[in-house]
Amino acid sequence: MLSAGSILAALLVLQQPAPTPAKRLGFTVPKAPWMMGVPADTFEVTRQSMKPDGTAAYFMLGNGSGGLVVSFWIEPAKECKTAVECRDRAWSAEKPRLKNAEGVAMSEVGQAAVVEYLVPTFGGVKLEEKNMHAYFVRDGYWIDFHLSKAVYRESDRARFIEFIRAIDFEPKK
Repeated sequence: MLSAGSILAALLVLQQPAPTPAKRLGFTVPKAPWMMGVPADTFEVTRQSMKPDGTAAYFMLGNGSGGLVVSFWIEPAKECKTAVECRDRAWSAEKPRLKNAEGVAMSEVGQAAVVEYLVPTFGGVKLEEKNMHAYFVRDGYWIDFHLSKAVYRESDRARFIEFIRAIDFEPKK
C-alpha cells in the first residue's frame, strides 16, 4: 500500500514542467535529406556561402564571449565513406602545412572522428590556439567541423567535446 507521502512525492514529480529543450541552430544543403543541429549557446552565424548548385555549403559561427570559433563544410562524400576515412584523408592534406602543431591526437567522439592539436605560436606571436576537427558522414555527405580557440586552457577542452557530442541529424520535414 502506498503512503500519503509517496503519493504526494509522485504528484510533485508529475507536476514538474518538462525541461526546456536547448536552443539549436540548424544547417543543411538542399539535396541532403537531413537537418543538422548544433548548440546555439551564444553563437551567431558570421559567414555562410553555398555552391550555386546547392551541393555544398560553408558556415562560420562566432562566440564573442567564449572565444570559441566554429566553422564547417557540408559536402558530398566522394573520396571517403566513413568519418574515420574522411578524417584521415583531410589530416594527410592538412598535416604538412602545420609545422609547429603540438599534441596531435586522433580519437572518436560520439559519431565523429576527431583530430586535435595545439598551435603554440603563429608568425612568432604566442597564440596557444587549440584546434579540433570533427568529421561526420551522413547519407552521402561529409561534414568537416573545425573548432578553435586562442589562449587555450586545458579546462576549455570539455567545451569542445560537449559541442561535438551535441551535434545531431534529423530528417527534413
